[in-house]
Amino acid sequence: MEPIAASAGTVILGVLCLLFSDLNSNRGLGPVAAIGIAASLIASLTFLPAALALTGKAAFWPAHPAGNSASETETGLWWNIARKVDTHHTKVWIGAALLLIVCASFAPQLKSSGIAQSDFFLTKVDSATGQRVLGDHFPGGSGSPVIIFAQEASAGPVISAVAAIDGVSPGVAAVTESGAPGGPAR
Repeated sequence: MEPIAASAGTVILGVLCLLFSDLNSNRGLGPVAAIGIAASLIASLTFLPAALALTGKAAFWPAHPAGNSASETETGLWWNIARKVDTHHTKVWIGAALLLIVCASFAPQLKSSGIAQSDFFLTKVDSATGQRVLGDHFPGGSGSPVIIFAQEASAGPVISAVAAIDGVSPGVAAVTESGAPGGPAR
């Protein structure tokens, strides 16, 4: 049980590191993945043993496990590696720590700011060229404006508050029921 819980714990901590990501999609994925792994751990430690106990050897159909002795099962590659690690455990953890330090030294090189959609194309495409031309002639975000719903009586203060936000285009305007910016309702 301890190795399974330790493994799940390290994976949960690993995916929770996504909370520090600059990308919102990654940041939102971390807690969801951690909850999923925790649920899998609980199911594997409670439901699975109960189901195996109820079904007995039938759960392993078509191959039924034989009652192997410890001397027959303690052979193979992984048992040899385990014996060597057990014999030289100090050298193994020092080597693993040094390897982790070397790998961590590359962390400042990580650039997780994302990639522009136009950079996904390997060849020149008209849509990427058109997007660049739009960006040269119009302020950022004007191609996909933000729509804010507010009461007509509070339109003035809402417009002032939105216009005061850094990076918002100065073209903030109220739109009435008719759909005409600043015009009367029909």
